[in-house]
Amino acid sequence: MSAESEAQETLNTHLREIISWHFSPDTGCPFWLDWASRQDWDPREKIKTFADINRFPHFQDEWLRDEKNERFVPRGYGEFGRVELTTLTKEFFMPRFLERNEAIRRKPHTPYAWDGVGDVRPFGALENKVIEGVS
Repeated sequence: MSAESEAQETLNTHLREIISWHFSPDTGCPFWLDWASRQDWDPREKIKTFADINRFPHFQDEWLRDEKNERFVPRGYGEFGRVELTTLTKEFFMPRFLERNEAIRRKPHTPYAWDGVGDVRPFGALENKVIEGVS
């Protein structure tokens, strides 16, 4: 598999995970779940590649202005998962850096509008054996 094909498959895999999370009744936010219920197609079944994104209509700016913020808060908080960190400064941009930790996803906390994490622990802490070190 070429490096380009491998990168494309990585992107498509990540996209499928995002779509699955946002449109699952267990983890999705009320806004997107309501939106999906009015469609004649299920994004979890139809969006498999980045090219499939074109099935979605353009996002309307009014949705952000008119909808209550709570409608965009996902239901999937309180679950453990790997920590991904995106860093953006004037000098540096590192998207989706996979940390060596896992944590519980927390809801945004006023006055900050972004998700947080809590109960951070080494990834795999509940497995039988955890080895950390420098190679």
